[in-house]
Amino acid sequence: MIALVPALQDGHNTAWENKVPVTLSGAISHVFLVHNWNPAWIYQIDGPAWSVATEWHIYFIMPLVLLPLCRWLNPAAMLVVALALGPALTYLFPSTSGANYWMIGLFALGMIAALLTVRGVRTVPLWAFGWAGIAALAVAAIWMLVHAPETRPAQMISDTLVGAGVALGLVAMGRSAVIGRPSAGRRVLESRT
Repeated sequence: MIALVPALQDGHNTAWENKVPVTLSGAISHVFLVHNWNPAWIYQIDGPAWSVATEWHIYFIMPLVLLPLCRWLNPAAMLVVALALGPALTYLFPSTSGANYWMIGLFALGMIAALLTVRGVRTVPLWAFGWAGIAALAVAAIWMLVHAPETRPAQMISDTLVGAGVALGLVAMGRSAVIGRPSAGRRVLESRT
């Protein structure tokens, strides 16, 4: 549509500004889902599609890195690595800061929530997951605040803390469902409304 409709080829001082002009390298990067690796490509064509590339990368990281760590070591070790991996990638490759790779940690929290809910697996006490995650996040955030403030460490911290809270809430409600115990949160989520 951008190529065919002249009005779409100009941003007109609107939010459309960072979608055009579409470059050949931008289009190719979208085909291969690496457009989140370059600030010039990330929002070209379809701005919200930046997250599709990040999710695609995480879908490879989960089975190739996170799952083996979870099985060979333990879920807590996997979580620490996942929470540190996103900020490390952002620091090492600053052009990828728009990719929000700290979401790797959010996916790891989801993996642990599923383990705790469905299997009731607890290789270490639940509080240890929390402290391990907070420690990994704190180290990464402090490092990035000092060495790379342009990587938005405040957003990384707030997203991860909200993700941890949601994961713990899901575990609590999921475990109550598995053992058949009533829960106020479950009643709200299971209501017709």
